[in-house]
Amino acid sequence: ELDLEISQQNPDILFLTETWINSSENPLLYLKSASLFQIIIENRNQSYKSRGGGVAMLIKNGISFRHVKRKKIAGIDTIAIDVSTNRFKYYIRLVLVYRPPSISNQSTQSLIKVLQKISEGNVVIIGDFNFNKSYVNWHDFTANNSIGKEFLEFTLNFQYSNLILDSTHYKGSVLDLLLTNNSSCITSPSSSTGLSTSDHFSIKFLLNIQRPTPSIKTFRDYKNINLLNAHIAKEFNNLYDIFFISDKYSFFVNFILELSNIYIPIRSLTIRPNVTIYPKYIKRLLASKNKIFNDLKANKIPPSQYLKFCKTVKHIINRYNSTRIKKLVSSSQGIHKFMKRFTKGHSPIPYLEHNGLYTFEDKAKCDLFARAFAPSFSNVPIQNHPILPASNYSSQLDDIDFTLIDIVNILKSLPPKEGVSADGISYKLLKNCTDSIAPFLADLFRDSLDSNILPEPWKISFITPIFKKGSESDVSNYRPIAITSCICRVFERLILQHILAHIEANKIISDQQFGFLKKRSTVTQLLSSFDAWYKAILNNQCIDCIFIDFKKAFDSVPIRYLIYKLSNIGIKGKLLNWISNFLSNRTAFVKINNNYSDPIPIMSGIPQGTIIGPQITITPAS
Repeated sequence: ELDLEISQQNPDILFLTETWINSSENPLLYLKSASLFQIIIENRNQSYKSRGGGVAMLIKNGISFRHVKRKKIAGIDTIAIDVSTNRFKYYIRLVLVYRPPSISNQSTQSLIKVLQKISEGNVVIIGDFNFNKSYVNWHDFTANNSIGKEFLEFTLNFQYSNLILDSTHYKGSVLDLLLTNNSSCITSPSSSTGLSTSDHFSIKFLLNIQRPTPSIKTFRDYKNINLLNAHIAKEFNNLYDIFFISDKYSFFVNFILELSNIYIPIRSLTIRPNVTIYPKYIKRLLASKNKIFNDLKANKIPPSQYLKFCKTVKHIINRYNSTRIKKLVSSSQGIHKFMKRFTKGHSPIPYLEHNGLYTFEDKAKCDLFARAFAPSFSNVPIQNHPILPASNYSSQLDDIDFTLIDIVNILKSLPPKEGVSADGISYKLLKNCTDSIAPFLADLFRDSLDSNILPEPWKISFITPIFKKGSESDVSNYRPIAITSCICRVFERLILQHILAHIEANKIISDQQFGFLKKRSTVTQLLSSFDAWYKAILNNQCIDCIFIDFKKAFDSVPIRYLIYKLSNIGIKGKLLNWISNFLSNRTAFVKINNNYSDPIPIMSGIPQGTIIGPQITITPAS
C-alpha cells in the first residue's frame, strides 16, 4: 500500500513514524520504489521497556542533505537533517519526531531541550507527539498540564506555529504536528487518509525548495541490431588496412560507435517508482476509503465505521499480496524475480564530510575520492624482492593458442550489461555483434600478445566507490571497484583459461584454496569446514577459527614482486610480458554519474574488476 501511495503521490520526502523496525532488518529496502530514495532510519533503543516506535525518512535521489547531530533520548525517536538543492546557500532543517503516549515527563523535557538546541535557521518539525487534549488544545493554544505548558512555551519562545489544526487521528485528536518557525517554508498543508495499517491520518505539504531533477536512465535500442551487423560485415575488410595496433583499435571502436549511433541509438527513460499494480477492485476500495475519510472529517459517520473499513482494506490487500507471492514463487524464474526485491542496489553517494568541510557536487566528490584512494595504489617498494627457490614444474606457459570458436563462445556467454569503460563498448554490444566482430577480435588479440602492445583504453579504469559500512559521509568507508575495458576482459577470459589449465596441470595451488577456482567456491569451503568441525565435535575436540583480513589486499600488491612470482611458477615469455605491461603504467578516474576526477596514476595493485586480476594474485600467494 505504501508503494502504491508513492506511485500515486510521487513524494520527494516521506516521513514515517512508528516503523517498528529492529536493528537486524530494514523492510523499507524491500519497497519496489526503494531505489529512488536515500533512506534514513532511527530505531527504538532495544533497552527500552517495550517494542515499537522508530522513525524513518525517505529522501528522493537528487536532494542534498546532511545529518544534524543531536542528543538521543531513551524512548523517543528523532531524525534531523538539513536539505538543499543549491549547495546549502539556502537550506531547511527538517526534524522528525515520535513521542510515545506513555513516555515520562522527564523524557519529554529532554526532547524539548533537544528541539531548542537544533532550532537554528529555517526549521520544520513534524511527527507524532501524542499530545492529546489533556496536554494541549491547538485550536485556542492552551495547555492543560505542566508538560503541555512547557511545550507551548517552547513553541512561543522559538516562534513556531502549528500548521495542522484538523484532527490527525480517527478519534478526533490532533496528535501529529507540523511546526515551523518560518511559514514561507511551507505551503498547502493538509491531512488526508492514512495507510490502512494505521489509525492516524497522513499529513501532506509542499516544501519551498527546488525539486530534484528526475532520474534519467539511458540505454541503447537494439531493435535494428541485424542492420548493424550487416553493415559491420560489409565494411569489415577496411580494418585490415591499418597496421599499428593503437590505430587499428581506435578505428574499430570509432567505427562501431558511429554505426551504433545510427542503428542502435541511445534512448533515455525517466525512472519512475516500480510498484505492484493492484487490480481494479482494490483501487476502488482505496477510493472508497478516501470518501469515507472525508465523511469522517465532516462528522457524517462515526470513527468506528472508518476504522472498521480500514481494517477491511488492510485484510483484502494482505490476502491479495499473499496469493500473488505464492503464485510468483511457484516457478524458479519467479522466485528469482521476487528475491531480487530483497537485494538493494548501490545507493547514490550523499554529501561527503572531510576535515570539517562538506562536499555536495559530484565532480568535487570524485576528486575527494581520488585523493583518498590514490595512496592505496602507490606501494612501490625500494628493496629488491626476496629470492625464491627455483621451481621445477613440468611445463611452462609462455604463449596461448586460441581459435575463432573460442572467442565466439566467450562473446555469447557474456552478460547483457550496458556498462561501459573508456572505449564506450559494452558487454551487451559485444554479445549482440558476436558473429560480425569475432574475426577482428581474434586478429587484434593475437597482435597484442605477439607485440606486447596494448591499446591505451585497456589500461584505463573507471573507479566506482562502493560503500562498505559506517557513516556514508566518510570517504574512508568506501572501497574502489574498477570498471575496465569490456573488449580487454574478453581477451583476459582467454588468458585465464590457459592460466587455470597450467595451475591444474602443475598442482600449483594448495588444496586448501577456495574462491576463484572451478568447483571450489566459498560455499564448498563452508561445507568442507562444517565437515571438519562436525567430526571434531563428535570426537570431543576443540575447534579454533582464526580469521585474517589483508588490508588493501588487491590495491597494494607490488607489481614487480608479482611479476617475479608469476615467473617463478612457470609463466614466462610473451604472456608474462603482456601481463606485466597490462599491470604497469595504468591510469584510473573516479566516476560518479557523468562526472570524473582528475587522473590517478596506478603504481601498484591489481584493478578490482579485471578478469585475470584475482587469479594472478592468489596463485603466487598460494
